Formats: sequence, C-alpha cells, structure tokens
Amino acid sequence: MDSLRFDTGIPFLQDGEVYAISCALLWAIAIILFRKSGEQIQPVALNLFKGTVGLPLFFFSLWAFSIPFFPEDVSTKDTLTLLA
Repeated sequence: MDSLRFDTGIPFLQDGEVYAISCALLWAIAIILFRKSGEQIQPVALNLFKGTVGLPLFFFSLWAFSIPFFPEDVSTKDTLTLLA
C-alpha cells in the first residue's frame, strides 16, 4: 500500500488522519446528496440504485487490489457463520 502514501506537507499530520478526514467529508457529502435525491426518488428505487452501483464497485475494488473474495485462511465454518 505504499502507492497510497503521500506527503501531506504538514509534519504532524499522518496518512491515517488524512484518510479519516477525507472519509468524513465524503460521507457528509453523500448524506446531503442522498437526502436531496430522496425528496424526488422513492426510497426503494434509491436503495436499488445504491446496491446496483455499489456492488460492482466493490467487486472491482477486490479485483483492482488483488484481494480474494474468499480468503484462504477462513474456515468453512466461519464462512457459513458470516452467511447466516
């Protein structure tokens, strides 16, 4: 993950802090946009849209970062517990 590191220019600001602040800002923007769109779009349609967009992006992220969908060190019992 060294490719995701960058120099913030501020000596006391670490990468994790930058990612946390960025995440909070993006979350706030998403909440505002979903609230605005929820005024004009039915909740069921909005949830279907989020799932339709989010699931392919999730699988693309797994592929892009070479993360296996079923990790090798997880037992069948653990997998079934998660699916239950």
